[in-house]
Amino acid sequence: MIDFISDIITLSKISKIQSKIRFCFFVENNFIYQYLEPYIQRKKNDNTIIISLEKLNIKNQGKKNYVLKTFFFRNIFFLTHKIKFLITSTPDLENSFFQKSKYNLTKYIYIQHTPLSLTKIYNEKSFLAFDAVQVVNIFQYNEIQKINYLYKKKIKAFKSKYLFLDKKISQKIFNKEKKILVAPTWHTNFYDLNLHIELKKIFDENKINYVLRPHPMSLKKKEISIKELKENMINFDINEKLDFNNFSHLISDWSGIYIEYSIINKKFAFLINTKQKIRNTKSDNFPELPIEVFARNILGYSIEVENLLQIKNYLDKDNIENEEKINTFYNEYFFN
Repeated sequence: MIDFISDIITLSKISKIQSKIRFCFFVENNFIYQYLEPYIQRKKNDNTIIISLEKLNIKNQGKKNYVLKTFFFRNIFFLTHKIKFLITSTPDLENSFFQKSKYNLTKYIYIQHTPLSLTKIYNEKSFLAFDAVQVVNIFQYNEIQKINYLYKKKIKAFKSKYLFLDKKISQKIFNKEKKILVAPTWHTNFYDLNLHIELKKIFDENKINYVLRPHPMSLKKKEISIKELKENMINFDINEKLDFNNFSHLISDWSGIYIEYSIINKKFAFLINTKQKIRNTKSDNFPELPIEVFARNILGYSIEVENLLQIKNYLDKDNIENEEKINTFYNEYFFN
């Protein structure tokens, strides 16, 4: 009941200022906010609002953040607003609670929160209702062109810098302390194979400092639980923001974090060959090699599940010879 009343008040506040608003950023949570923050900062305070599903940790921003807590009032807002541009990093427009306004006055713009494939790790129709989709690398650009061709759409693919990555590069401080970040993605069999437990054994036996960072969707989909992590005495971190400066090495499987990490840290990531993350049931319509496969042996050491001990052998390997490969990859395939 409290949330219901709170949303009534929130919608009333939005209604009073809506005629002055040109840009609305829909930001689901604090995890996604860090990817949209650079774009939000570029907009004027007096013509921009932020709609979210939880209170965002906004510092020195000046933008108004309106939180809608109930499904009912979220739907009312999405279906009835008249804001000219709605910008988001939430896919599946028209295929989830996230619906277009019935007034048909809005342009819907998608901003990336990963450099990975748009045709493998998302549902089939995730981008079909958007007017424009940001593409941060050549692979994503080609995928939007293919989506347009197959589904007879006219989605504008606008080439753009991956500002999240730019910000992290500018903040980089090279850490000499050996501390490993373990950051698998969701929708693989990482936890089914108990790799979190196997890695802990290796780290404990070799007195290696580490932190496991479960993907928020892994927790939401119950691939793993905080309770299980605690029961197995695994060091973990679930803070929304990640500071790459705290870690000297990365272990992942199919998360886009490995591309971000390698470009920022100028180091190869350790990539465990779990089941590839593919959520598009019609991904065979896109036989082209996605970036997460193409870059796997360019930006990382590929490790089979049964050979986890190889990680220990790679830890002290000099990464100087890899920096040129990483920079070449970034300059050749990402838009700058």
